[in-house]
Amino acid sequence: MGAGHSVTALYELTLQGDRGLIDPLRYAKAAQTPSGKGGELAFLRLRYKNPDTQESRLIEQAIRARDIQSDATTSSERFRFVASVAAFAQLLKGETYTGAFGFTDVQTLARAALGADEQGYRHEFIKLVQTADSLSSSKAVIKSTSKEH
Repeated sequence: MGAGHSVTALYELTLQGDRGLIDPLRYAKAAQTPSGKGGELAFLRLRYKNPDTQESRLIEQAIRARDIQSDATTSSERFRFVASVAAFAQLLKGETYTGAFGFTDVQTLARAALGADEQGYRHEFIKLVQTADSLSSSKAVIKSTSKEH
């Protein structure tokens, strides 16, 4: 990564006591459900290195129910666009976690977060979603023209 570039990472959080969406442990016994501290839903522990250093840094932060935003429109433009890309990936994988959120919803979310888009990548993404939508099995109509002799 060069100077002036940025990376956005998405993480799935598993809330205290919830093992529903993650794979079961293979070798270790399942841990007992922690009691939580002060309304904690989860605890984030993230380690990273700055490009110009050799030493890693640790960020630790409790995630509480009051920290969760219920309205995506109050999130940053970057977050909303990345969320649309993540939702698109889930749709391409077979709609595992998207529920009723479809290709049209992905387009709507992405369009609302276009920003400056100087290189046109975000517009290209929307075109890609439109193409996938037009090719999706739920909209495809196959007409058979074969005749038996």
